[in-house]
Amino acid sequence: MTLEEALNESLKLKGGNFITSAFRKWSLDWSKYAVIKLNEKFLDNENILFAIDISMTNKHFDNTSGFFVITNIRVLFYYTDGTIERLDVLPLNAIQTLELGGSDIWSHLHIVGLTDTFHIQDKPVVISKIHDILDDLVYSSKASPINENSSNETDTIQALKSYKELLDAGVITQEEFEKKKVQLLGI
Repeated sequence: MTLEEALNESLKLKGGNFITSAFRKWSLDWSKYAVIKLNEKFLDNENILFAIDISMTNKHFDNTSGFFVITNIRVLFYYTDGTIERLDVLPLNAIQTLELGGSDIWSHLHIVGLTDTFHIQDKPVVISKIHDILDDLVYSSKASPINENSSNETDTIQALKSYKELLDAGVITQEEFEKKKVQLLGI
């Protein structure tokens, strides 16, 4: 699915768009720019599963809006404040837990990873959809190891491959890659 198709699906999930025409024009202009920039960040073997313009918090910022994207290999959050562009990435195999909370009106999801935690908030139907997708991706792949040792070795190899792809794509630095390699290999 393309990024544009995923964003259109999530807009339908949210129940359409009720914003004023001036804000809607600004939002569409921002979306077009962000979609172009974000499309440049995807890897060749990456399939977009879900994308949404959403409010989020992590260690780098406090409650900002941007594009939250789930692919077959990672979770991405792209945002800009007009001067600084940022792409935060959490590989699926680095996700430790998913913590769902909220009410009938507003829900949130903490996505806890090895190096970062994302906190997203939106309507319950949106958060539930994101939770279900991530739950399937993260836990179904971890649920059926043949044996503990081969599973851990396979997970480590897959994690290293994912981080190498991120390095090759310029998403992480060589230093970040080396730190992660030392952590994963326990050396």
